[in-house]
Amino acid sequence: MHSDSSLLPTQATPSAAVDGGDDCLTYTVAQAARRAGLSVSYYYRAAHQGLVPAKFIGRRIVVPKAALHQFLAEPQATPTGGEAA
Repeated sequence: MHSDSSLLPTQATPSAAVDGGDDCLTYTVAQAARRAGLSVSYYYRAAHQGLVPAKFIGRRIVVPKAALHQFLAEPQATPTGGEAA
């Protein structure tokens, strides 16, 4: 007797394995730092200063995926006030 069962595990797609699953709406600080090209310790400091996206939940910090993607897509201002090329 052989039947397909929905209880059997399915293989995750490579993109789901990299992002930690599509159903999760947040990154850990380590994941966000890696995607932003920053060190984890710098991301923690910047999060506490409000320089990068972060949500504080008790003692835990999570980074909303949408906020990080939007933050990384924004053009950066130069010290003279113009936008970087």
